[in-house]
Amino acid sequence: MALRRTTPTPTFHLAYLAGARGSRPKAAIDGFLKVHKGLYELLHKQYQVAIRKLAG
Repeated sequence: MALRRTTPTPTFHLAYLAGARGSRPKAAIDGFLKVHKGLYELLHKQYQVAIRKLAG
């Protein structure tokens, strides 16, 4: 029986659900922003983060 490939769940999501690093998602948010740099406009980044997707 062959294994089916499914869309992987992001690692940071699994770690967050498992309680790793408490309830501080800073590393995941920073990683997301780094990976998607240039695809969004950063509107606000302090206690909360607000971004706007760029057209394209």
